[in-house]
Amino acid sequence: MDSSLRSRVAAPTAKRLFVFGGVGLLVVAVVLWVFQRTAVGRQLRAVAADRETARLYGVRVNRVSMAAFGASAALAGLAGVLIGPLGSVAVQFV
Repeated sequence: MDSSLRSRVAAPTAKRLFVFGGVGLLVVAVVLWVFQRTAVGRQLRAVAADRETARLYGVRVNRVSMAAFGASAALAGLAGVLIGPLGSVAVQFV
């Protein structure tokens, strides 16, 4: 890696790491709360344990599965937004 490329990569500052850690802890707390304290969390856990039994109890398995997929995609997008500013990719065409 040449020195010109290294100088363009932003080093994480203490403020950025504090924000990332704070947002990460907040997201973990919210996800745990949803899983443990809400009807949606109960349905997610039921589908994860046994799809057929959850369906027999009246859980809309396809809807819950799509919601879980969407939530995981949103969390992955949030992670990308938070980690994106830490570094950059510079492509040099010669």
